Amino acid sequence: MNKTYVFILISFLGINSSFAQKSSLKLSFIEEKPKNNEVITGSLRGKSFILEFDFNQQIIPIEGLESSELLNLNFVKGRTIKSRRFFWIGEGANFLEGTYSQPETWTLSPVHPYQNIFDQIEESEGENRKFLIRENLQNDVGIERLYYYSDKYSIEELNTEMNFIPNSLRDNMNYRLLEGVLVSRNTNELKKGDLFLDFDLESREGNTVKLSSFEGNYILLDFASSSCGPCLKALPELMEINERFGEDLRIVSIWFDPNKKVWLESAQNLKEKITWTDLWDSKGEVHGRYGIDSLPYYLLIKPNGEIEQIWKGYLKGRILRKMENLFDQINSD
Repeated sequence: MNKTYVFILISFLGINSSFAQKSSLKLSFIEEKPKNNEVITGSLRGKSFILEFDFNQQIIPIEGLESSELLNLNFVKGRTIKSRRFFWIGEGANFLEGTYSQPETWTLSPVHPYQNIFDQIEESEGENRKFLIRENLQNDVGIERLYYYSDKYSIEELNTEMNFIPNSLRDNMNYRLLEGVLVSRNTNELKKGDLFLDFDLESREGNTVKLSSFEGNYILLDFASSSCGPCLKALPELMEINERFGEDLRIVSIWFDPNKKVWLESAQNLKEKITWTDLWDSKGEVHGRYGIDSLPYYLLIKPNGEIEQIWKGYLKGRILRKMENLFDQINSD
């Protein structure tokens, strides 16, 4: 039986060469040749970087790997994620191996100290899970799991748990996401026909931009994050929309990234396509007020300020078709 060996070295390159030499992730899978519609994708989200990869890439340099980051691996068949695995990873040499099409066989060594905590939380339920999360709110894994399971907590419970998080960890992206959850819970869900909620945020040029300044035009709000692969894949389509309908439509991208460096510097090969209004939701407040629960998330606003359409997720060509239908109808009236 013919076997195909898939071997990838992902190097985490720091500011200096010594960091680059000691931080790496090696992936080695043995498997019959994967089918054409099968692929493994992944992401690694840190305070100052975003990493996304698939097995067509060989070396991916990034900066800023810290002692604890959560690696997300997806086994994708067609357009469906069939299985997802999470591994905590730190500085040093990390080695991931297993059978390509059997995610349950994947193992990472050395085992990060957070991995056992993470697995215990995942294997528990109900109040036992909440107890384990509270016991670990002094570190990244507890905060990350509190956000992940935030829908299992009431507003009062969530406020109580967040008080256990030390000030030194409150710049953690998951803490900021939790703050957004609290805001969204106190906000009525927006629906078609509601008026948009005004806000002002910092632009890429360093200016303060108010959403209401675009009233009188159609507005397309694009809620995104640099760690969201579909958000980035949508950018070329948004560029085409902006070129074709920019006189009558204002696109406003609103990024929820852990810090300004990630917003401004990550995924430059795609973000350089942005010629429309590009804003940073530094505290996640706008995402919270709009009740954003997944990314990407889109709202189309009419010139009179009413919400015309709301949809979630990115499918190639869908945003363009919606805008074509909108302006074909307008031009035919």
